[in-house]
Amino acid sequence: MTVTVSNMALLLCYINSPLHIYTAATDYSKMLVRLEKKRNKRGMIAELRGYYFEQYTSTKKLIGGKNNKPEHVHVFGKTKQMYERQQALNTEYLQNTFVHTIDFKGLVREFCLADVTKSSEQRCAEIYAEMRMVEEIAKREGLISLLATLTATPGYHPNPSVGRCSWNGSSSREALAFINAKVWRVIYNEATKKGIRLLGFAVPEPHKDGCPHLHVALFVHPNQHKALYRILIKTRKKIAREHNCPHYKLDIYPHSRLPEHKKGSKASSYAMKYVFKSFTDPAVAAWYSKFNGKAIRRYRLIGVSSFKTKYNYLVKMLPQLKMYNHQAIKQLVELLENKNMPEHLKKVAFYDHFNRIFKSVYVESDSGEYLKFSHVILKTGDEELNIVNMNRLLNPENAEDACKIAEFNDKKEEEEKDNATTEQAPGALVLNLSRCAGASPDTLKKTEINAFWTHFGDDEEVINLLDI
Repeated sequence: MTVTVSNMALLLCYINSPLHIYTAATDYSKMLVRLEKKRNKRGMIAELRGYYFEQYTSTKKLIGGKNNKPEHVHVFGKTKQMYERQQALNTEYLQNTFVHTIDFKGLVREFCLADVTKSSEQRCAEIYAEMRMVEEIAKREGLISLLATLTATPGYHPNPSVGRCSWNGSSSREALAFINAKVWRVIYNEATKKGIRLLGFAVPEPHKDGCPHLHVALFVHPNQHKALYRILIKTRKKIAREHNCPHYKLDIYPHSRLPEHKKGSKASSYAMKYVFKSFTDPAVAAWYSKFNGKAIRRYRLIGVSSFKTKYNYLVKMLPQLKMYNHQAIKQLVELLENKNMPEHLKKVAFYDHFNRIFKSVYVESDSGEYLKFSHVILKTGDEELNIVNMNRLLNPENAEDACKIAEFNDKKEEEEKDNATTEQAPGALVLNLSRCAGASPDTLKKTEINAFWTHFGDDEEVINLLDI
Protein backbone atom coordinates (compact mmCIF):
# COMPACT_ATOMS: atom_id res chain seq x y z
CA MET A 1 0.00 0.00 0.00
CA THR A 2 1.32 3.40 -0.96
CA VAL A 3 0.98 6.15 1.62
CA THR A 4 0.74 9.68 0.22
CA VAL A 5 2.01 12.49 2.42
CA SER A 6 0.56 15.91 1.67
CA ASN A 7 2.97 18.71 0.95
CA MET A 8 1.68 20.80 3.85
CA ALA A 9 1.97 17.92 6.33
CA LEU A 10 5.52 17.19 5.17
CA LEU A 11 6.46 20.87 5.50
CA LEU A 12 5.05 21.01 9.04
CA CYS A 13 7.02 17.88 10.00
CA TYR A 14 10.16 19.49 8.58
CA ILE A 15 9.63 22.77 10.43
CA ASN A 16 8.97 20.96 13.71
CA SER A 17 12.28 19.10 13.40
CA PRO A 18 15.60 20.87 14.07
CA LEU A 19 16.56 20.41 10.42
CA HIS A 20 14.96 23.72 9.50
CA ILE A 21 17.86 25.60 11.10
CA TYR A 22 19.77 24.88 7.88
CA THR A 23 16.93 25.98 5.59
CA ALA A 24 17.97 28.93 3.46
CA ALA A 25 14.44 29.97 2.52
CA THR A 26 12.95 32.71 4.66
CA ASP A 27 9.51 32.13 3.18
CA TYR A 28 8.29 28.57 3.70
CA SER A 29 5.73 29.03 0.93
CA LYS A 30 8.69 28.71 -1.45
CA MET A 31 9.40 25.29 0.01
CA LEU A 32 5.86 24.22 -0.87
CA VAL A 33 6.68 25.06 -4.48
CA ARG A 34 9.81 22.94 -4.22
CA LEU A 35 7.81 20.02 -2.81
CA GLU A 36 5.87 19.79 -6.06
CA LYS A 37 8.94 18.11 -7.52
CA LYS A 38 9.13 14.43 -6.68
CA ARG A 39 12.92 14.33 -6.35
CA ASN A 40 13.05 17.17 -3.85
CA LYS A 41 10.19 15.70 -1.86
CA ARG A 42 12.03 12.41 -1.56
CA GLY A 43 15.15 14.24 -0.39
CA MET A 44 13.23 15.99 2.37
CA ILE A 45 11.63 12.70 3.43
CA ALA A 46 15.10 11.12 3.58
CA GLU A 47 16.31 13.97 5.82
CA LEU A 48 13.33 13.60 8.16
CA ARG A 49 13.73 9.84 8.31
CA GLY A 50 17.44 10.25 9.08
CA TYR A 51 16.69 12.71 11.84
CA TYR A 52 14.15 10.42 13.49
CA PHE A 53 16.47 7.41 13.16
CA GLU A 54 19.16 9.43 14.91
CA GLN A 55 16.73 10.46 17.67
CA TYR A 56 15.70 6.84 18.20
CA THR A 57 19.33 5.69 18.27
CA SER A 58 20.35 8.40 20.73
CA THR A 59 17.38 7.79 23.03
CA LYS A 60 18.05 4.04 23.14
CA LYS A 61 21.82 4.63 23.47
CA LEU A 62 22.52 2.24 20.59
CA ILE A 63 25.77 3.94 19.51
CA GLY A 64 28.71 5.38 21.41
CA GLY A 65 29.15 4.81 25.11
CA LYS A 66 31.96 3.23 27.05
CA ASN A 67 31.71 -0.31 25.66
CA ASN A 68 30.76 0.40 22.07
CA LYS A 69 31.51 -2.09 19.30
CA PRO A 70 32.93 -1.06 15.90
CA GLU A 71 29.57 -1.69 14.23
CA HIS A 72 27.76 0.58 16.72
CA VAL A 73 29.50 3.90 16.16
CA HIS A 74 28.67 7.22 14.48
CA VAL A 75 25.22 6.29 13.06
CA PHE A 76 22.34 3.84 13.42
CA GLY A 77 22.93 0.55 11.57
CA LYS A 78 19.85 1.12 9.42
CA THR A 79 21.15 4.55 8.39
CA LYS A 80 24.44 3.02 7.27
CA GLN A 81 22.59 0.32 5.29
CA MET A 82 20.44 2.90 3.50
CA TYR A 83 23.50 4.95 2.61
CA GLU A 84 25.39 1.94 1.22
CA ARG A 85 22.32 0.85 -0.74
CA GLN A 86 21.97 4.31 -2.26
CA GLN A 87 25.66 4.36 -3.18
CA ALA A 88 25.28 0.99 -4.92
CA LEU A 89 22.24 2.27 -6.83
CA ASN A 90 24.13 5.41 -7.81
CA THR A 91 27.06 3.37 -9.11
CA GLU A 92 24.77 1.08 -11.10
CA TYR A 93 22.95 4.05 -12.60
CA LEU A 94 26.19 5.77 -13.64
CA GLN A 95 27.57 2.61 -15.23
CA ASN A 96 24.40 1.95 -17.22
CA THR A 97 23.59 5.49 -18.30
CA PHE A 98 24.90 6.94 -21.56
CA VAL A 99 24.29 10.55 -22.51
CA HIS A 100 24.81 12.68 -25.58
CA THR A 101 26.38 16.13 -25.55
CA ILE A 102 26.92 18.81 -28.14
CA ASP A 103 29.87 21.19 -27.91
CA PHE A 104 30.40 24.73 -29.11
CA LYS A 105 31.46 23.40 -32.54
CA GLY A 106 28.22 21.47 -32.95
CA LEU A 107 29.93 18.10 -32.48
CA VAL A 108 27.77 15.40 -30.85
CA ARG A 109 29.40 12.90 -28.51
CA GLU A 110 28.23 9.93 -26.47
CA PHE A 111 29.80 8.67 -23.28
CA CYS A 112 29.07 6.77 -20.07
CA LEU A 113 28.40 8.86 -16.97
CA ALA A 114 30.64 6.58 -14.88
CA ASP A 115 33.63 7.67 -16.95
CA VAL A 116 33.27 11.39 -16.22
CA THR A 117 31.87 11.36 -12.69
CA LYS A 118 34.46 12.15 -10.04
CA SER A 119 35.53 9.15 -8.01
CA SER A 120 36.16 9.33 -4.26
CA GLU A 121 39.90 9.42 -4.92
CA GLN A 122 39.53 12.34 -7.31
CA ARG A 123 37.30 14.24 -4.88
CA CYS A 124 39.88 13.73 -2.13
CA ALA A 125 42.63 14.94 -4.49
CA GLU A 126 40.60 18.05 -5.31
CA ILE A 127 40.06 18.85 -1.63
CA TYR A 128 43.73 18.27 -0.89
CA ALA A 129 44.73 20.61 -3.73
CA GLU A 130 42.56 23.37 -2.24
CA MET A 131 44.09 22.87 1.20
CA ARG A 132 47.58 22.93 -0.30
CA MET A 133 46.59 26.14 -2.07
CA VAL A 134 45.75 27.77 1.29
CA GLU A 135 49.05 26.50 2.72
CA GLU A 136 50.95 27.97 -0.22
CA ILE A 137 49.32 31.37 0.33
CA ALA A 138 50.16 31.16 4.05
CA LYS A 139 53.76 30.19 3.30
CA ARG A 140 54.14 33.10 0.87
CA GLU A 141 52.86 35.56 3.49
CA GLY A 142 55.05 34.13 6.25
CA LEU A 143 52.18 32.81 8.40
CA ILE A 144 52.49 30.01 10.95
CA SER A 145 49.90 27.41 11.89
CA LEU A 146 47.68 26.87 14.90
CA LEU A 147 45.62 23.68 15.10
CA ALA A 148 42.47 23.46 17.22
CA THR A 149 39.55 21.12 17.86
CA LEU A 150 36.28 22.89 18.66
CA THR A 151 33.73 20.83 20.58
CA ALA A 152 30.14 21.05 21.74
CA THR A 153 29.09 21.15 25.40
CA PRO A 154 28.23 17.87 27.20
CA GLY A 155 24.51 18.42 26.66
CA TYR A 156 24.91 17.64 22.97
CA HIS A 157 26.49 14.22 23.56
CA PRO A 158 23.79 11.49 23.58
CA ASN A 159 26.05 8.70 24.87
CA PRO A 160 29.54 9.93 25.90
CA SER A 161 32.39 7.49 26.49
CA VAL A 162 33.66 9.55 29.44
CA GLY A 163 31.59 11.00 32.30
CA ARG A 164 27.86 10.92 32.89
CA CYS A 165 25.28 11.50 30.19
CA SER A 166 23.53 14.90 30.24
CA TRP A 167 22.07 14.82 26.74
CA ASN A 168 19.44 17.52 26.12
CA GLY A 169 17.79 15.82 23.14
CA SER A 170 19.61 17.77 20.43
CA SER A 171 20.54 16.26 17.08
CA SER A 172 24.03 16.12 15.61
CA ARG A 173 23.06 18.93 13.22
CA GLU A 174 22.06 21.15 16.14
CA ALA A 175 25.36 20.32 17.85
CA LEU A 176 27.30 21.40 14.74
CA ALA A 177 25.19 24.57 14.52
CA PHE A 178 26.14 25.31 18.14
CA ILE A 179 29.87 24.88 17.38
CA ASN A 180 29.63 27.14 14.34
CA ALA A 181 27.56 29.87 16.00
CA LYS A 182 28.71 29.87 19.63
CA VAL A 183 32.33 28.75 19.31
CA TRP A 184 33.80 29.36 15.86
CA ARG A 185 31.84 32.56 15.10
CA VAL A 186 32.82 34.04 18.48
CA ILE A 187 36.50 33.25 17.83
CA TYR A 188 36.32 34.70 14.31
CA ASN A 189 34.58 37.91 15.43
CA GLU A 190 37.04 38.48 18.28
CA ALA A 191 39.99 37.94 15.95
CA THR A 192 38.53 40.34 13.39
CA LYS A 193 38.08 43.05 16.05
CA LYS A 194 41.76 42.74 16.96
CA GLY A 195 42.83 42.98 13.33
CA ILE A 196 43.83 39.32 13.03
CA ARG A 197 43.26 37.91 9.57
CA LEU A 198 42.43 34.20 9.75
CA LEU A 199 43.35 31.85 6.92
CA GLY A 200 42.86 28.09 6.93
CA PHE A 201 40.31 25.30 6.66
CA ALA A 202 37.90 23.35 8.88
CA VAL A 203 36.69 19.73 8.82
CA PRO A 204 33.74 18.44 10.93
CA GLU A 205 33.98 14.91 12.29
CA PRO A 206 31.58 12.81 14.43
CA HIS A 207 32.38 11.27 17.79
CA LYS A 208 31.42 7.65 18.25
CA ASP A 209 28.03 8.72 19.65
CA GLY A 210 27.36 10.92 16.59
CA CYS A 211 28.01 14.30 18.24
CA PRO A 212 30.35 16.34 16.00
CA HIS A 213 33.48 18.32 16.66
CA LEU A 214 35.31 20.67 14.30
CA HIS A 215 38.98 20.33 13.39
CA VAL A 216 40.38 23.74 12.43
CA ALA A 217 43.77 24.59 10.93
CA LEU A 218 44.49 28.32 11.09
CA PHE A 219 47.39 30.39 9.75
CA VAL A 220 48.28 33.73 11.35
CA HIS A 221 51.16 36.16 11.41
CA PRO A 222 53.81 35.19 14.02
CA ASN A 223 53.22 38.50 15.85
CA GLN A 224 49.51 37.65 16.24
CA HIS A 225 49.95 34.01 17.20
CA LYS A 226 49.78 34.57 20.96
CA ALA A 227 46.82 36.94 20.63
CA LEU A 228 44.83 34.28 18.76
CA TYR A 229 45.79 31.70 21.37
CA ARG A 230 44.46 33.99 24.12
CA ILE A 231 41.18 34.45 22.18
CA LEU A 232 40.73 30.67 22.08
CA ILE A 233 41.37 30.37 25.82
CA LYS A 234 38.98 33.25 26.53
CA THR A 235 36.25 31.63 24.40
CA ARG A 236 36.69 28.31 26.20
CA LYS A 237 36.28 29.97 29.61
CA LYS A 238 33.25 31.93 28.41
CA ILE A 239 31.44 28.81 27.16
CA ALA A 240 32.32 26.87 30.33
CA ARG A 241 30.88 29.67 32.47
CA GLU A 242 27.72 30.32 30.41
CA HIS A 243 26.79 26.64 30.04
CA ASN A 244 27.84 25.56 33.52
CA CYS A 245 30.34 22.95 32.33
CA PRO A 246 33.68 23.62 34.07
CA HIS A 247 35.37 20.69 32.31
CA TYR A 248 34.59 22.00 28.83
CA LYS A 249 37.76 22.33 26.78
CA LEU A 250 39.09 23.23 23.37
CA ASP A 251 42.10 21.26 22.20
CA ILE A 252 44.63 23.84 20.98
CA TYR A 253 47.97 23.03 19.37
CA PRO A 254 50.04 26.18 18.71
CA HIS A 255 52.96 25.80 16.34
CA SER A 256 55.42 26.58 19.15
CA ARG A 257 54.10 23.72 21.29
CA LEU A 258 54.10 21.04 18.62
CA PRO A 259 56.66 18.25 19.09
CA GLU A 260 59.89 18.90 17.22
CA HIS A 261 59.32 16.00 14.82
CA LYS A 262 55.87 17.38 13.89
CA LYS A 263 56.75 21.04 13.30
CA GLY A 264 57.58 20.29 9.68
CA SER A 265 54.28 18.50 9.08
CA LYS A 266 51.69 20.15 6.87
CA ALA A 267 48.39 21.32 8.33
CA SER A 268 46.71 19.85 5.25
CA SER A 269 47.92 16.40 6.30
CA TYR A 270 46.30 16.96 9.71
CA ALA A 271 42.95 17.82 8.12
CA MET A 272 43.03 15.37 5.22
CA LYS A 273 43.07 12.29 7.42
CA TYR A 274 39.57 13.26 8.59
CA VAL A 275 38.42 14.06 5.05
CA PHE A 276 39.77 10.74 3.82
CA LYS A 277 37.91 8.92 6.59
CA SER A 278 34.64 10.53 5.43
CA PHE A 279 35.07 8.77 2.07
CA THR A 280 36.48 5.40 3.18
CA ASP A 281 34.49 4.64 6.35
CA PRO A 282 30.83 3.89 5.42
CA ALA A 283 29.54 4.79 8.90
CA VAL A 284 31.29 8.18 8.86
CA ALA A 285 30.21 8.82 5.26
CA ALA A 286 26.61 8.02 6.21
CA TRP A 287 26.83 10.52 9.08
CA TYR A 288 27.61 13.31 6.59
CA SER A 289 24.79 12.30 4.24
CA LYS A 290 21.08 13.18 4.15
CA PHE A 291 20.29 9.72 5.57
CA ASN A 292 21.28 11.07 8.99
CA GLY A 293 19.54 14.44 8.61
CA LYS A 294 20.52 17.49 6.62
CA ALA A 295 23.64 16.73 4.54
CA ILE A 296 26.88 18.25 5.90
CA ARG A 297 29.81 19.54 3.87
CA ARG A 298 33.00 17.60 4.47
CA TYR A 299 35.21 20.70 4.71
CA ARG A 300 35.33 24.45 4.19
CA LEU A 301 38.01 27.03 3.53
CA ILE A 302 38.54 30.01 5.84
CA GLY A 303 39.65 33.47 4.78
CA VAL A 304 39.55 32.69 1.05
CA SER A 305 37.01 34.38 -1.20
CA SER A 306 34.87 32.22 -3.48
CA PHE A 307 36.76 30.84 -6.46
CA LYS A 308 36.06 27.11 -6.81
CA THR A 309 32.89 27.34 -8.93
CA LYS A 310 34.47 29.81 -11.34
CA TYR A 311 37.68 27.80 -11.60
CA ASN A 312 35.93 24.49 -12.35
CA TYR A 313 33.59 26.20 -14.81
CA LEU A 314 36.47 27.71 -16.78
CA VAL A 315 38.49 24.46 -16.72
CA LYS A 316 35.58 22.57 -18.27
CA MET A 317 35.29 25.02 -21.15
CA LEU A 318 39.03 25.31 -21.84
CA PRO A 319 38.79 24.50 -25.60
CA GLN A 320 36.09 27.14 -25.99
CA LEU A 321 38.24 29.74 -24.20
CA LYS A 322 40.82 29.42 -26.99
CA MET A 323 38.34 31.10 -29.35
CA TYR A 324 38.48 34.41 -27.45
CA ASN A 325 40.97 37.01 -28.61
CA HIS A 326 41.45 38.58 -25.18
CA GLN A 327 44.75 38.98 -23.40
CA ALA A 328 43.47 37.90 -19.96
CA ILE A 329 41.79 34.81 -21.40
CA LYS A 330 44.92 33.89 -23.36
CA GLN A 331 46.94 34.08 -20.13
CA LEU A 332 44.36 31.93 -18.34
CA VAL A 333 44.47 29.29 -21.10
CA GLU A 334 48.26 29.23 -20.89
CA LEU A 335 48.02 28.68 -17.12
CA LEU A 336 45.43 25.89 -17.33
CA GLU A 337 47.34 24.07 -20.09
CA ASN A 338 50.62 24.07 -18.14
CA LYS A 339 51.15 20.36 -17.44
CA ASN A 340 54.31 20.96 -15.41
CA MET A 341 52.54 23.01 -12.74
CA PRO A 342 50.89 21.17 -9.79
CA GLU A 343 47.15 21.66 -9.42
CA HIS A 344 47.37 23.58 -6.15
CA LEU A 345 49.81 26.08 -7.69
CA LYS A 346 47.45 26.59 -10.63
CA LYS A 347 44.71 27.44 -8.17
CA VAL A 348 47.01 29.86 -6.35
CA ALA A 349 47.82 31.61 -9.63
CA PHE A 350 44.14 31.72 -10.59
CA TYR A 351 43.21 33.11 -7.18
CA ASP A 352 45.91 35.80 -7.36
CA HIS A 353 45.50 36.98 -10.95
CA PHE A 354 42.08 35.95 -12.30
CA ASN A 355 39.61 35.47 -9.46
CA ARG A 356 38.87 39.20 -9.13
CA ILE A 357 38.31 39.87 -12.82
CA PHE A 358 35.98 36.91 -13.36
CA LYS A 359 32.59 37.52 -11.73
CA SER A 360 30.01 34.79 -11.15
CA VAL A 361 26.45 35.32 -12.37
CA TYR A 362 23.58 33.64 -10.54
CA VAL A 363 19.95 33.30 -11.60
CA GLU A 364 16.86 32.28 -9.67
CA SER A 365 16.04 28.58 -9.68
CA ASP A 366 12.79 27.23 -11.12
CA SER A 367 11.30 26.90 -7.63
CA GLY A 368 12.41 30.40 -6.69
CA GLU A 369 13.90 29.09 -3.44
CA TYR A 370 17.58 29.62 -4.21
CA LEU A 371 20.00 31.07 -6.76
CA LYS A 372 21.96 28.84 -9.11
CA PHE A 373 25.18 29.47 -10.97
CA SER A 374 24.71 30.54 -14.60
CA HIS A 375 27.96 31.84 -16.15
CA VAL A 376 30.85 34.23 -15.58
CA ILE A 377 31.59 37.78 -16.69
CA LEU A 378 35.12 38.99 -17.42
CA LYS A 379 35.56 42.56 -16.15
CA THR A 380 38.67 44.48 -17.17
CA GLY A 381 38.35 48.22 -16.70
CA ASP A 382 35.11 49.38 -18.30
CA GLU A 383 34.91 46.31 -20.53
CA GLU A 384 32.59 43.40 -19.74
CA LEU A 385 32.56 40.07 -21.57
CA ASN A 386 29.98 37.34 -20.94
CA ILE A 387 31.54 33.87 -21.02
CA VAL A 388 28.90 31.17 -21.37
CA ASN A 389 29.70 27.47 -21.70
CA MET A 390 28.20 26.34 -25.01
CA ASN A 391 28.68 22.64 -24.22
CA ARG A 392 25.40 21.08 -23.13
CA LEU A 393 23.54 17.81 -22.73
CA LEU A 394 21.12 16.83 -25.46
CA ASN A 395 17.60 16.28 -24.16
CA PRO A 396 15.87 13.28 -25.81
CA GLU A 397 12.48 14.83 -25.01
CA ASN A 398 13.32 17.87 -27.15
CA ALA A 399 12.42 17.27 -30.80
CA GLU A 400 15.49 19.01 -32.22
CA ASP A 401 17.87 17.28 -29.80
CA ALA A 402 16.18 13.92 -30.45
CA CYS A 403 16.89 14.30 -34.18
CA LYS A 404 20.58 14.97 -33.48
CA ILE A 405 20.79 11.92 -31.23
CA ALA A 406 19.10 9.72 -33.84
CA GLU A 407 21.42 10.98 -36.57
CA PHE A 408 24.43 10.32 -34.33
CA ASN A 409 23.29 6.76 -33.53
CA ASP A 410 22.58 5.94 -37.19
CA LYS A 411 25.97 7.17 -38.27
CA LYS A 412 27.66 5.29 -35.45
CA GLU A 413 25.95 2.00 -36.34
CA GLU A 414 26.86 2.42 -40.00
CA GLU A 415 30.53 3.06 -39.23
CA GLU A 416 30.67 0.17 -36.74
CA LYS A 417 29.67 -2.20 -39.50
CA ASP A 418 32.22 -0.75 -41.92
CA ASN A 419 35.04 -0.87 -39.37
CA ALA A 420 34.20 -4.13 -37.61
CA THR A 421 37.34 -5.87 -38.91
CA THR A 422 39.60 -2.91 -39.64
CA GLU A 423 41.93 -0.96 -37.42
CA GLN A 424 41.17 2.58 -36.37
CA ALA A 425 42.02 4.92 -39.25
CA PRO A 426 44.30 7.92 -38.90
CA GLY A 427 42.61 11.21 -38.21
CA ALA A 428 40.23 9.74 -35.60
CA LEU A 429 39.42 11.53 -32.38
CA VAL A 430 41.40 10.50 -29.32
CA LEU A 431 39.53 10.64 -26.02
CA ASN A 432 41.36 11.87 -22.96
CA LEU A 433 39.54 9.91 -20.27
CA SER A 434 41.14 11.83 -17.43
CA ARG A 435 38.33 10.90 -15.03
CA CYS A 436 38.38 7.17 -15.81
CA ALA A 437 40.49 6.16 -12.82
CA GLY A 438 39.93 2.47 -12.23
CA ALA A 439 37.38 2.12 -15.03
CA SER A 440 36.88 -1.43 -16.25
CA PRO A 441 37.90 -2.41 -19.81
CA ASP A 442 34.24 -3.10 -20.63
CA THR A 443 33.27 0.41 -19.58
CA LEU A 444 36.01 1.93 -21.71
CA LYS A 445 34.91 -0.11 -24.71
CA LYS A 446 31.46 1.42 -24.50
CA THR A 447 32.95 4.89 -24.80
CA GLU A 448 35.14 4.02 -27.78
CA ILE A 449 34.65 6.48 -30.62
CA ASN A 450 35.00 5.07 -34.12
CA ALA A 451 36.80 6.64 -37.02
CA PHE A 452 33.93 8.23 -38.90
CA TRP A 453 34.91 11.69 -37.60
CA THR A 454 37.53 12.31 -40.29
CA HIS A 455 36.65 15.88 -41.16
CA PHE A 456 39.30 17.20 -38.75
CA GLY A 457 42.06 16.23 -41.18
CA ASP A 458 45.07 14.04 -40.59
CA ASP A 459 46.00 15.52 -37.23
CA GLU A 460 44.53 13.92 -34.17
CA GLU A 461 42.37 16.13 -31.99
CA VAL A 462 42.28 15.33 -28.28
CA ILE A 463 38.91 15.71 -26.59
CA ASN A 464 39.05 16.08 -22.82
CA LEU A 465 35.84 14.86 -21.20
CA LEU A 466 36.35 17.49 -18.50
CA ASP A 467 35.30 20.01 -21.15
CA ILE A 468 31.75 18.71 -21.12
